[in-house]
Order: sequence, then C-alpha cells, then structure tokens
Amino acid sequence: TFFIRDLGVTEQVLADWIENGLIPSRDMLELPWDSIGFTEYIWIRIIQKLGALGMALPMIRKVKEYLLNTIEIDWQEFTQEQILDFKNQKLIHTELSEEDKNKLIDAMSDPLTPTILKGILSFRTRLEMMVLTSLVYHREIGIRIDSDGHIWDWFGLDQNSYESAYTQTQIFISISDFIIEFISDDTKEKFLVPIKLMTKEETAVLRTIRQNDLTEVVITFPLKSGKRKLKIQTKKQEGLSKEEQDQLIEFLRLKNHQSIIVKKNDKQIYCERTHQTII
Repeated sequence: TFFIRDLGVTEQVLADWIENGLIPSRDMLELPWDSIGFTEYIWIRIIQKLGALGMALPMIRKVKEYLLNTIEIDWQEFTQEQILDFKNQKLIHTELSEEDKNKLIDAMSDPLTPTILKGILSFRTRLEMMVLTSLVYHREIGIRIDSDGHIWDWFGLDQNSYESAYTQTQIFISISDFIIEFISDDTKEKFLVPIKLMTKEETAVLRTIRQNDLTEVVITFPLKSGKRKLKIQTKKQEGLSKEEQDQLIEFLRLKNHQSIIVKKNDKQIYCERTHQTII
C-alpha cells in the first residue's frame, strides 16, 4: 500500500468520494484511512479522468459498479481435450521449463483445481483482472463508454471496435496508460519493487536513465524476436535525448528485452528480463 497524498488527493476529497459512493469505505477495504492499494490507485485515477471529462456522478458510480464488483466466472472441470489444447496451443509459446510445464498440466488434471481457482478468483474485481492482464501480457486494456451509457471492455482494436468507434460518440479510458504513467513518474519509483512492477536491478537501471549521466546503454533481445542488439553511446555533455529516455523506459515496462547493460563511468548496471508467473 501507499499513501493518498502520493496522488495529490486530500482526505476531504477522499471523504467526499466515499460519501458520494465513488469508492468503497476504508472499513470495507481493511486499510488505514490514508493508504491505498495499487488497484485502488488506478480506480482513483479513473475517477479523476472521468471528472475532468465532465462525467456526472451517477455515471461514474455506474463505472464503479462495473469495475469494482467481483467477477462471476462459470467454472467447470477441465476436460482432457482442453488440457491437451492448452498444452499444444498456449504452453508451447512460454519459456517455462519442461518440468514446470508438466507440473502445470498435472495440476490442471487434478479435479480439485477448478474449485481452488474459483475460490481464489471469486474475490477479484474486473479492474484487478484487467490490471493483471495488462501487466502480464503488456496489452492495451481499458474500457469504452458509449453515448447510451453502455460500458465495454477494451482489449485492443478489432473490426467491431472500428465500426462502433465511428458510429457513435465514446469515451475511452486506458488502464494501461495509468500503469505507464505510474512507472514513468519518478516520485513513484520507491513503490515499483514492493508492488512487483520492476525488480531492484530494473529500478537501478531506470534511475540511471533518468539521471542521464551514463555513457553507454546496450540492450539485447531474445533470439526468437529477430531484433538486433541495440547500443546507444552518449556524449557526456549531452546525455540521452528525451526520445531515447522514453524508448528505454518503454523497454523496461514491456520487458521485451533479454538484458540491459547501463555503463556509467567505470561501473555498469546489469538487469535481465524476468518472468513472474502467478497461477
């Protein structure tokens, strides 16, 4: 958890939002009055964005009900066909070891697994799942609100999205953008490791990029990506351009690199991409 003041929100504003039914009371969240969790941070940023767009309180409350209610999932036991399809279509694209893949398949074969998963995820809200999906898959995720007040999940553009986008007025709220904003904000750096958005090594690289007193950056990519090694050398007087800084921060956010080496005088900082899978 971190503090309300890190959002620039006063306790009075927070109290008004609670009174107007925009956020759950602190008692329900079992959190101290002035602290929040990461998902709640994202929701508060959504409130601020919708308020800036002039959305009325009843509609913001409707968005809240949509995003903060726990999701209902129709669980059923995995069939052998589903397990084999998952193994052949999904696991083949992961970097899990064969041993870990087999353990996962064995777990899915256990008849108790669907019950366990239902117990874990039945307490998750739609917003939590969208945040997790954005972080794990690095996809653009958000919600669309049309002129009739309907709310839709957004998981990237498809043909229907294009057609509806040009036939009616819509508001688009990007949850992914709020995550990027959080990572890019140097005042939030101390939270990146505790909430597992970055490792200590990645945070050290990020800090060096922001300070812009490095001499060289070398980025390697996974062999299967087809990308060539990227090397950026800087002049001491000039450092990185704003565009180069943004590009490097984006690499760290997307984790689509294999390794990043930042050289600073006679020292260097090294970080390697890590995969954190939560089942």
